[in-house]
Amino acid sequence: MPKCLRAYADKKKALRYRNKSRLANYARGNVNSNRRFKRYSRIEKICIRDRVFSDRTLALLLERSVQAIQLQRCKIRHGKFKF
Repeated sequence: MPKCLRAYADKKKALRYRNKSRLANYARGNVNSNRRFKRYSRIEKICIRDRVFSDRTLALLLERSVQAIQLQRCKIRHGKFKF
């Protein structure tokens, strides 16, 4: 699926497909979702910020969920965390 929804003639179908793909990605990356309240190290934050690996690979390596990786990247991008 392309990143741009304009490439599809049927926008609703494209949105359903994209959301279905995201949910499947979350389910595959939800292996370590029971891990909580462990702070991110500086190296982990750099890997997340620079997108060294895909989100699912990072989730497995850092033993966190895909949602946690994406949320952390959003927080880093908006300057809520300092290195």
